[in-house]
Amino acid sequence: MLPPPQFLFVHVNKRCNLRCQHCDFWKLNDSDKHNYLPWERKREILAEFAEMNSEGKVVICGGESMLDLEDYFAIAKACRELGLRGFSVINGTRVRRDEMAERLVREGPHEISISLNSHQRHLHDETRGVIGAFDKAVTALRLLVDARKRLGISETRINVMGLIFDSNYEGLEDFYDFVLNDIQADKLKLNFIQPTFGQLGHVDSFFASHHHVNPDRLVEIIDRCDRRFGLGLNPYWLEQVHMYFRSLNKGHDLKRGWAS
Repeated sequence: MLPPPQFLFVHVNKRCNLRCQHCDFWKLNDSDKHNYLPWERKREILAEFAEMNSEGKVVICGGESMLDLEDYFAIAKACRELGLRGFSVINGTRVRRDEMAERLVREGPHEISISLNSHQRHLHDETRGVIGAFDKAVTALRLLVDARKRLGISETRINVMGLIFDSNYEGLEDFYDFVLNDIQADKLKLNFIQPTFGQLGHVDSFFASHHHVNPDRLVEIIDRCDRRFGLGLNPYWLEQVHMYFRSLNKGHDLKRGWAS
């Protein structure tokens, strides 16, 4: 018999309030929302997934999924009721006060990741396309960490999702230090540059301009971070990271993104 699926990805929307250079969801909208599955059917699918795999994981996706709070928390609630583990990556712009942070820790996904492209304000804001995005993301992280301590709900994981590309990989050690020691998040998860989501148009400018990462240097830096912060990284994963950027460096038409 085939093993059951491990993950179910549930989209909330197709819009965003940032203007990220490496994503094009902000160029989309929910004009076809009338075609989306109604909540009743989504709830049925979540239950069917739980029947197939009682230890399954549900990823709440967007756009910026927290732009639709009712749908966002309905999915998280269903996951908790069905015994599924919920995951979510958000940009932090909707987590502005203690009340929202506490609701997320109590009622939201079991693992909340906030996107942060750098420990340097200017670099995050530049790549996210909105001045002030860094301060909102970091504020949200600190609110969540404080809320978790205050409520004593240790099972909720609070992570940072970092995009690694040519402009920030040399500073990765300081990035880890900022996330783990200053913010005191649980983990810095590395998401390496790839072609733009969906890619509207024929040229993927950000991917073409920012994929130039030295594989040897990157692996050296990650290995140093692994030893300094006790990350326990999988050496086979590190080999794959090296292979990925080595392959990119041999590409000839990367400006076409996924089309290449």
